[in-house]
Amino acid sequence: MQDTDRTLYVLCGIPYSGKSTFADKDPVLSGLPKLSSDRLILEKAERLGTTYDKIFLESIKEAEKEFLRQVNGHLEAGQSFVIDRTNGNPKSRMKLCRKAKEHGFRAVCIYFEHPSTEEIEERIGQRKSHILPKYRVQSFRDSFVLPTLDEGFDAYFVVRQPAPEESL
Repeated sequence: MQDTDRTLYVLCGIPYSGKSTFADKDPVLSGLPKLSSDRLILEKAERLGTTYDKIFLESIKEAEKEFLRQVNGHLEAGQSFVIDRTNGNPKSRMKLCRKAKEHGFRAVCIYFEHPSTEEIEERIGQRKSHILPKYRVQSFRDSFVLPTLDEGFDAYFVVRQPAPEESL
C-alpha cells in the first residue's frame, strides 16, 4: 500500500470494544503502523517471559514515553498511522489533533461503541493475553468521554456493536 494522504487515525473506545481487531482487519488500517502503549507492554512481557498484567504498573510510564516518541517520529516522517488505545478523554485527543495539524496531517476519529457487559465477559474469556479485570473495564467505561469533531478531528466514524441477537 502506498500512503500519500498523511492521516492520523485515532481509535477511541473502552477495552474490549474491538479497536485492535478492527485495525488488524480493516483494508486501509491493516496496512498502517499501529501505535499503542499496550502493544509495547505486551512486547516487553513476551521478552521477559511474563504477562502484561504482571508488569503493567512498573512499565506504563516507560511505555507511554516510547509511545509518544513513536507518534512524533511518524508525524515527522509524514507517514499515516493508527493510534490504538482507549483515548478516553478530550484533552489527550485534542493534543493529538493539534500535533497532527502542525505536521500537515488529517485527524480521523474512529469511535467504538461500548459493548454490553455480556459481550465484554465473552471477549475476556477469549483473550489469551492482556486481560483486564472487569472492574478496570468498568472504570474505563465510567470515565470515558465521547469524542466530538470540536476536538479537532476532520472526520468522525462510529463502529457499532452488534445487537445480542446479531452476535449469535
